[in-house]
Amino acid sequence: MQLNIKKKDLLAGLLFIFFGLFFAIGALDYKIGSPNKMGAGYFPLFLGLILVALGVILCLTSLKFKSNLEGELLEPIAWRPLIAVISANLLFGLLLRGVESIYLPPMGLFVAIFFLVMVSRLAMKEAFKILETLVLALVLILGVWLVFVVFLKVPLQLFPNFIS
Repeated sequence: MQLNIKKKDLLAGLLFIFFGLFFAIGALDYKIGSPNKMGAGYFPLFLGLILVALGVILCLTSLKFKSNLEGELLEPIAWRPLIAVISANLLFGLLLRGVESIYLPPMGLFVAIFFLVMVSRLAMKEAFKILETLVLALVLILGVWLVFVVFLKVPLQLFPNFIS
């Protein structure tokens, strides 16, 4: 008998445990409350504990005793999509809110979504198709505007301060 470890599942489980503990420990700084009268830390604490439980289950299911099987090899990390998607989300937050320390005013929802789509499109291996990406950005902008501004009536800044 040989221990077969599904490395992807094990790493995913460890990530769940890490983030679950991170949120659960962070939630302890807030009032937890009770199920009848929840405090600010109630939801993050229990969400973190659920993540930890799922991570433990995932780690345990990644360990299997099998005969004549080797563990799966980890594929190399795809750096391009990882960096592109993280950068796109960070840029979205910076453009939406602005950053006073670097003199970047809030650019509004439309500009932030446009750059989110443009930068995240760099994650794909295929050649960058500008027309396809522009259409995607326009559809996403229209969808977000319809859902959040028109239907839900969320007061969002749509354009940069210097336009409105």
